Amino acid sequence: MDLMNFQRTAISRIQAAIEKGKEEIILKSCTGSGKTIMLTHFMDEYLKCHANTVFIWFTPGKGNLEEQSKKKMDAYIHGAQTKLLSDKTGIDIIASG
Repeated sequence: MDLMNFQRTAISRIQAAIEKGKEEIILKSCTGSGKTIMLTHFMDEYLKCHANTVFIWFTPGKGNLEEQSKKKMDAYIHGAQTKLLSDKTGIDIIASG
C-alpha cells in the first residue's frame, strides 16, 4: 500500500514517541485521512521487531467502527490475530458493579 507524505510523517511521529517511552498515543486526524491504515501500518512494522506486544484499540462513538477497523487490519496485515470484545474468544471480561 502506498502511503501519502502526511501519513508517513504521522507514522514517523508515532515511532519517535514510542522510542521516547510514551505508553499512550492518540492519533487525531480528519475523517477519511486514513487513521486506521496509518496505525495498522505502524503496528505491523512494530510487531516485526516486538512480537510479544499487544495493542488495544479503542473506537469510541456510534456505529460499528471497531468492526470496520478489524476488517481493515485483517485485510492489511497478513495473519493478523485481531479480536473484538464481542467475540469473547479467549477474553475474560470482568464486570464490577
